[in-house]
Amino acid sequence: MRLFFVLLLFSSFCYSQEQIACEDAIKKIEDNGNLIDTLKDVQIILDAIYTSVSGDIWLKEVKCYEINNTNFVIAEIYSDNLKLFTKKYLFCGIPKENWEYFYNETVLSSNKESYGKKFHKYIIDFKCNCKV
Repeated sequence: MRLFFVLLLFSSFCYSQEQIACEDAIKKIEDNGNLIDTLKDVQIILDAIYTSVSGDIWLKEVKCYEINNTNFVIAEIYSDNLKLFTKKYLFCGIPKENWEYFYNETVLSSNKESYGKKFHKYIIDFKCNCKV
C-alpha cells in the first residue's frame, strides 16, 4: 500500500497535468511517512547567531520523512517579517546525501554556512510540483 502511495504521489508531481494539492500531499506524508529528522526553530536561531546571519532566519521548522526509500522534506517558512505567520512547503525526492549535508553539517565545522544557505544549496531545487 505504501509503495502504491509513493508511486502515485511521485508520479502526480512529475508527470500529471492534474496536480495534487500541496496541503493534501503534506497531510498524506505527515500521516504515512516515517519521520527521519526534525530541525526546530531554536536550532535555526542558535545557528544564525553563531554564523552572524540573523537576517537569515526564515525557516521555522524543517522535517524529513521517508516513504519507501524516497525522502520528502516539509519546510515551515515564515511568511511575514514579524515571524507571526508560516506556510508549509513540500520538497520531493531529496537525495539522502543532500538531507545529511543539510541536517548534519554543523556550523562548528570549517564550513560555516547557516541553515538558510544550506537549505538553498541542498533542498530548494526539489520543490514538488503540487498545486498551491
